[in-house]
Amino acid sequence: MKPSEHAKYWPTKNLGEVAEFLDHIRRPINEAARQERIAGKKPEDLFPYYGANGQVGWIDDYLFDEDLVLLAEDAGPFGSTTEPIAYPVSGKTWVNNHAHVLRALPGIITHDYLYYSLVIRPDILPLVSGTTRSKLNQTMAKQIPIPLPPLPVQERIVAILQKADEIRRKRQEALKLADDILIALFHTTLGDPEGDTAGYDVRPLAQLVRDRRGVKCGPFGSQLHISELTDSGIPVLGIDNVASNRFIDTRDKFVTPDKAAQLASCRVSPGDVIITRTGTAGRAAVVPENFRGAVIGPNLLKVSPAPERLLPEVLSVAINFSPAVIHQIRRLSPGSTVAVFNVPNLKRIRLTIPPIAVQRSFLRQYAAIEQLRDSLEHALQEAETTFQVVLQRAFTGELTAEWEARNADWITQRQAFYERLPQLVLLAFLHEKTQHAGRAAEATVLITALMKYAFLLQMEGASRRRLYSFLPYHYGPFAQEVYSDLESLQDQSLVAVKEDNDKTRISLADAGRAEQALQELPEDLRQDVATIAAAYGDLDHEALLNVVYDKYPAYTKKSRRRR
Repeated sequence: MKPSEHAKYWPTKNLGEVAEFLDHIRRPINEAARQERIAGKKPEDLFPYYGANGQVGWIDDYLFDEDLVLLAEDAGPFGSTTEPIAYPVSGKTWVNNHAHVLRALPGIITHDYLYYSLVIRPDILPLVSGTTRSKLNQTMAKQIPIPLPPLPVQERIVAILQKADEIRRKRQEALKLADDILIALFHTTLGDPEGDTAGYDVRPLAQLVRDRRGVKCGPFGSQLHISELTDSGIPVLGIDNVASNRFIDTRDKFVTPDKAAQLASCRVSPGDVIITRTGTAGRAAVVPENFRGAVIGPNLLKVSPAPERLLPEVLSVAINFSPAVIHQIRRLSPGSTVAVFNVPNLKRIRLTIPPIAVQRSFLRQYAAIEQLRDSLEHALQEAETTFQVVLQRAFTGELTAEWEARNADWITQRQAFYERLPQLVLLAFLHEKTQHAGRAAEATVLITALMKYAFLLQMEGASRRRLYSFLPYHYGPFAQEVYSDLESLQDQSLVAVKEDNDKTRISLADAGRAEQALQELPEDLRQDVATIAAAYGDLDHEALLNVVYDKYPAYTKKSRRRR
């Protein structure tokens, strides 16, 4: 069997069959309302507020407190082969109505596998509607196909993907560290025009150019018509020629020499700094020798620094990377939807002016950091590519085909163990009660209480394992599967079930056999059971329900209980 054929043996389920949509709980709060709610509150009292593509702010309350996967509903990068449309969240969170909230169904799919199966899915584009604003509504999202191998295979896939993801993350961190070093270099070498100036003079850019025409905007509409552009002649520079401190050698627009002469004030010389003025306002690059005499287009500004006061390379680096300069550009760029930077505001930008020798020293250090950044960016790109390849192979079956073939018996045994695991947890709670009571006869537990113990383990246990899919019901969180698991334990003569005045009481049927069965319970779950039993096991039935209702009100919406 070829590895690529292996996935044929995995069933494919729709997303709605393997994950619970919790969209009915999410709630949008506009930014003004959020700011009003968090005003004056301590950071530790705030919770992350999430949208389609990640965290978009903070709020003073939470809607969820568990491991979830958020899937973009609108404005996600649908169809992208590199950008994620889903991301995991954990703990106390608030989610707005731009992201679907997904909970992995226990025993069917793991939380991490659900995330990786959704993170990059260019194939779902046909499920997306909308022309101006793309939208993946819940009905269509539930139809996303999910390859579903056995749980042990899911864990194997996740372990491999997490290693690839970790390499990617570490390289991202290394790149950020290089950026932090660059910022520190600005402060220590060039000073901060809005803070510690390092003893240097601070001047507006207007005083640091060659002459009164040292800052110039590109030609306005009537000065250069589209009809005047040609296929050859004098290059016209645009936004595409300017990357962050890097001049891009592209030549796709030209004017005739006569037209260039008419636009003499917009022509550049080597050493001029060109700056984007719309959209990505504030990107800058130094014009190289081979573009002498080119014309800047309407979306660019040009600066001709006085070289005895300000080196053009220092100005370009400062505009692109200095936090103080970037802050000034953003503050001085008007425009409600698209930032626009203009000549008067550019002239007002304030810069520290160290001696030329210091500026040259800074550029040498910057060059070394930039060389390091280039190598880190290349390494990050390699890690990204590797992750994409591994991700693609993971869900075609190629990644684990040989491993599955070698471990078929173990996978079958492990899958059976995962199916027993929820039963073992219920058994462990009963065993804890027996140990605490001292006599099995006294260790009866109401089925409602046992269900609440299992719920609290999922919500508060250190292992964060999900064993049941709890829903709001008549007495708080409820999982029908608890009943079927207790029936199975009763069939195995491990528990006794007794009906008493409309109440169902559960106890151990054979403590010795229960202890033997519990030997295969993982240590993390054993510890979680002990912790939950110690915290809540002595509460009477009403007190236990009160605690659950107070701590998890989202699960009380359908309650019949009066308090």
